Amino acid sequence: MPAGISEIICRYLGYEEKQVFVSNITDIQEVELITQEVLVDGVTIVGRTGVVKEEIPYQVETISKKQIQLLNTQTAADALAAHANVYVQKSQLGGGSPVLRGFEANKILLVIDGVRLNNAIYRSGHLQNAITIDQAVLEQMEVIFGAGSLNYGSDALGGVIHFKSQEPRLVYDDSRSYLEHGFYLRRATANLENSIHYDLKYGNKKWASLTSVTFSDYEDLVSGNVRTAEFPEFGERPDYIATVAGVDTVLTNPQPSRQIGTGYNQLDLLQKLVFQPSNISKITLNGQYSTSTDVPRYDRLTERSSDGNLKFAEWFYGPQKRLLLSGKLDYTKANSLFDRALVIASYQKIDEDRIDRQFQSDLRAHQEEDVNVYGLTVDFSKSISEDNRHVLKYGIDFQHNDVLSEAFEEDIRSGSINTNVLTRYPSDFGRLTNYGVFGTSTWKSKSERLITNIGLRYNATNIALRYKTSDPFPWPQNFTDGLSNTNSALVGSIGANYNTDNKWQLHGQLATAFRSPNIDDIAKNRIKDDEVSVPNLELNPERSINAELGFTKRGKHNNFFQLAGYYTILNDAIVREALPLPDGSTFIVDGIDTLTTVGNVNADKGFIYGFTTSASLKLIDKLSWNGSFNYTFGRAEDENGTKPLAHIPPIFGRTGLDWSYEKFTVSAIMRFNGKKDILDFEDSTDNPEQATEEGSLAWQTYNIYMSYPYFDWLNLSIGVENILNTHYRNFSSGVSAPGMNFIITLRGTF
Repeated sequence: MPAGISEIICRYLGYEEKQVFVSNITDIQEVELITQEVLVDGVTIVGRTGVVKEEIPYQVETISKKQIQLLNTQTAADALAAHANVYVQKSQLGGGSPVLRGFEANKILLVIDGVRLNNAIYRSGHLQNAITIDQAVLEQMEVIFGAGSLNYGSDALGGVIHFKSQEPRLVYDDSRSYLEHGFYLRRATANLENSIHYDLKYGNKKWASLTSVTFSDYEDLVSGNVRTAEFPEFGERPDYIATVAGVDTVLTNPQPSRQIGTGYNQLDLLQKLVFQPSNISKITLNGQYSTSTDVPRYDRLTERSSDGNLKFAEWFYGPQKRLLLSGKLDYTKANSLFDRALVIASYQKIDEDRIDRQFQSDLRAHQEEDVNVYGLTVDFSKSISEDNRHVLKYGIDFQHNDVLSEAFEEDIRSGSINTNVLTRYPSDFGRLTNYGVFGTSTWKSKSERLITNIGLRYNATNIALRYKTSDPFPWPQNFTDGLSNTNSALVGSIGANYNTDNKWQLHGQLATAFRSPNIDDIAKNRIKDDEVSVPNLELNPERSINAELGFTKRGKHNNFFQLAGYYTILNDAIVREALPLPDGSTFIVDGIDTLTTVGNVNADKGFIYGFTTSASLKLIDKLSWNGSFNYTFGRAEDENGTKPLAHIPPIFGRTGLDWSYEKFTVSAIMRFNGKKDILDFEDSTDNPEQATEEGSLAWQTYNIYMSYPYFDWLNLSIGVENILNTHYRNFSSGVSAPGMNFIITLRGTF
């Protein structure tokens, strides 16, 4: 060793630098280097076309496969509530309706693998369709907050939730291929869940396959039984209706915290094929199927008549089925029109059935809806500068929905069928066709510190519907001749990111968004008391103006702090009011009954503002803290003044500690909700009857999750949720959350 050298600096890619003194070398057999936790910032790709997250001028939360697996949630909706700044409402165990910045149901857009799930009958109340996504095969979930209409079209007033399933993996070696089996077994005690999953993966240089099957069995859910002194019986199920010897009978529930009428089963299948004929093109075929047993509507099963007795002996969604078939072409070759083209063609078939029977009634009512959806999106991107600092993206979007609505009554005694029943939607046909064209321009400065985005989208929607003359209702002749509605929207967005050398990022966006009325808005049939709902062919899109400002500060060891504030103005909000028929009459005579006509109109406007913040901080070696906090405030405005806006959640968030040692990982998490006063509930959509007389109560739960890989191919995960067995019910929900819940999952690959 050369004279005069007193120390040696050891460096290796991916490891922290280490100083070794020459005087100690005789005692050192080897030098151990510590893995460098943050070498290069990870690049996260989001959206249908794959945009770098750091280039997006609005808030985006991503949830990885690893995060989903650690917390062992039961459904995709539960995973959203556990990881992202998303509030989730539930009307039953088989449900989960995400809320983004005070928007819910058909005012947020659900997307799976680039294909929109929202269809012509998505309603404005609460939607449970997110549970038809099999979280076992998800690679990533993306929550895009705020106005998303520019890239995704209608419904993205509050944001977009994009579920991305795993992709079959190609092997870039002519002589190699791979075959891999994966599985998990999961057991949870709060609802005696038993889930089993199996997947098979194969790939070579030209093509690859992914086959997946997941089956879950959920029994009745047991809520926490530690209640507040003010409301010691809130959320209990003291009695229930069962059919005993052919007779509806009210029985006492020996365990009031067991929510009888919540259990169901679900089966999810997926098949993906990837074929890459050349290095410039790749074809992906995607088939998904989800089905369930009957899913009880728990909030309706606990509903009581004016005499205090349970109202329904049966109320459930019939087997909820979702079929998706799609083909995707990703073509990359520079020419005068584009550098890359992404084409996604899709077909979906959705079956949604509602079945109910009142206590001691022989008549079981069926409402059955089938929706066929045909979709096509084409995205182009073109660099218009030699250094790729200026990129133009543009494309087209086409969606067509056919709605078939049927209804009948079944006599459970005689088996006779009565088809002379009013259907939920127009009985002859309902069709919705949507066209969109869009374009965006992204520009980066030479230093790439400043990134700007600007874009426009034009959308046109046509709805056609017709009623049968044989309907059990005296529709006006123009209803049976056929009705149509055409509307359009022009939206835009402008935003910018600014990145500093010391890892600050500032972002801001001003954007407009829209939601075109669908068939549920325009033509849902409903007779209640002395009112009948009628179509409104003059209904226009709901519109919003959104502003967002925020920043993110990143540091070493994955430390970060981010804050985003937003303000949304909502115009032409759709509400139900008295509505005359086209001839000016305000009632319809049905036999001896005179029914007042009501319908949806563009009447209200409102505003929503709030902020969300999250952070992560390394405390000591192997121990880190993380947390998030969300606040939302909203009001509707009409000629009578302001009133609470529906779907506005209370404050909510989480805080927790993560500790890891070698391969062992532990997460301790506290989740919390603030109180929402009953005076801040909207009249009906917020379900005040499912809350206490004071409103929804504040709560917090304490949870712990552990994961340990026994072998390279086998992992054991254990979790204990709601350790204090607290009873709580999320705002606007009709079912209480799980009590103390032990979860064990065995996951492996071979």
